[in-house]
Amino acid sequence: MLCKQNLIALFIISFSSLHEFTEAVKVFKNTSEYCDICRHISEKFEEGIKNTARSNFGGGNTNWEERSLGKYGQSETRLVEILESCCDGLDDKTAKSRCEGLLEEHDEWIEEWWRTVYHQEEDDDDDDDKPKKNKQNETKKNLYSDFCVQKVAACCEKGFYGSDCKACPGGPQDPCNGNGICTGSGYKDGEGTCECSSGYEGEECDRCKEGFVSQDGRKCLGCHKSCKSTCTTPNDPKTCNECKNGWKKDEDGVLGCVDVNECLDPDRCPSHTYCRNEEGNSACLDCDKSCSGCFGPLDSDCKQCADLHYMHESTCLPCHKSCKNSCTDGTSKTCDSCNDGWEHNGEECIDKDECEMGQDVHKCDPIVSYCKNKDGSFKCKSCHSLCVGCRGPKPHQCKECKKGYQFNEDHECVDMNECEQEVPVCQEEHEQCVNRVGSFVCECEDGYVRRRGGPCQKKHIIITDDEPKRPTKEGKPAEAEKKGSAKIPTPRPSFEDFKSVTPGPNGYTEEDLKKLGEPLQGKLSDEKIVIEGKSKMNERMGGEDKEKTEL
Repeated sequence: MLCKQNLIALFIISFSSLHEFTEAVKVFKNTSEYCDICRHISEKFEEGIKNTARSNFGGGNTNWEERSLGKYGQSETRLVEILESCCDGLDDKTAKSRCEGLLEEHDEWIEEWWRTVYHQEEDDDDDDDKPKKNKQNETKKNLYSDFCVQKVAACCEKGFYGSDCKACPGGPQDPCNGNGICTGSGYKDGEGTCECSSGYEGEECDRCKEGFVSQDGRKCLGCHKSCKSTCTTPNDPKTCNECKNGWKKDEDGVLGCVDVNECLDPDRCPSHTYCRNEEGNSACLDCDKSCSGCFGPLDSDCKQCADLHYMHESTCLPCHKSCKNSCTDGTSKTCDSCNDGWEHNGEECIDKDECEMGQDVHKCDPIVSYCKNKDGSFKCKSCHSLCVGCRGPKPHQCKECKKGYQFNEDHECVDMNECEQEVPVCQEEHEQCVNRVGSFVCECEDGYVRRRGGPCQKKHIIITDDEPKRPTKEGKPAEAEKKGSAKIPTPRPSFEDFKSVTPGPNGYTEEDLKKLGEPLQGKLSDEKIVIEGKSKMNERMGGEDKEKTEL
């Protein structure tokens, strides 16, 4: 007997006790789910028997193991390996839990069946004096029958249904006479009614349906599609008892039911459609949009042409776009009347050139646009940004150029270099011309600056001894504060310093001042260079009373 703790370890279920599982079984007992789980166990058990048929104890010495432990094929070890996989393949957690619970509930019975039924048959197969059985088929039958049908009463045998396992209509060996399916076969909650295959009817699917006939008294075959109800020979229009709508008996009685061509009726289909005959029926299909009514069999087989189409070799073709309503005489441009933008020359419609008709017609702004003619129309197109009016047909073909631009040899507007004109544009003294795209500027020559829009003047260096008298926190002048401070004042350039640098014709330059070194704290601008701070330069030049000295 299997150890109880081994089986519990192998088949853990979500129920806390066997009592809880038994109560849960009542919920789905006598249902198809209960039977499906039991059938799953029996099928997996059979697979396990096949998968372990060539296995052994796995110790490496099979002969010793079988002498000491007995045959592996009949061992408890093999049974445990088989049972381990009996609930595999059930993805639903509830179904798998019920499967494991069902095995645990009946583990002793399964072990007893394994030992006394299965291996008894195996021993009988080894006896040469007894007839051989198909062991695999018998195993499936016996386990399913003994466990699922008899022991737990979850299922019926195949061909039986219902709580009392009644035989299906037509008998369990050939349910529904082999012409249908017995619903619920094998299930306790099965209905046991026959779902007949095509061509059969009756509670036991034992009769041919209307439109079918049996030649051998058993198999029903279909009558020809032209037969309305019955026939004497399958798929033979000559044996129809009556023809369907859309079919009729041939006059000679040789062919039987033949198709009626409904398209011979001229009023069969509405206008703008044509009739297409089909076996036993007909269809009305739309004509091509070029037609005003059509014959078929093609949708373009027109009776007449639609508006703005003309007939050419039995086909309707579109008129030229210049035509307003229709065209005649077999060509696309022989219009009865012309669309806007076209005019009739007596034979056909020709394009109006609105651009040649003048601005009163096309209304294009002559300063910024030009007129471009199109078939039946025109368009105002923008001139190039450098143009003052343009002629077309391209936007850069200008009438005039904007100020600062001139025509080149290709009659395109390009920048005018005013600085190269014979008469100078910058005529003030010390001015020079600098060209710009579309314009120019007059700038001062090097060493000269322009003050407040006036003429160009030389740059100057101006020395000032004015130093702001910044008050201290106590309100005393800054000089008083510096006396008691250890801060070393910034050195100022002396007159001797300036003598070491020789000014050029335009005075001291920025480069000259750099030579004086860092002590020269100054501001440089286009108009002047100012040296802040008191200097001995005034004293050396004898200008003690002067506040500013120009060099």
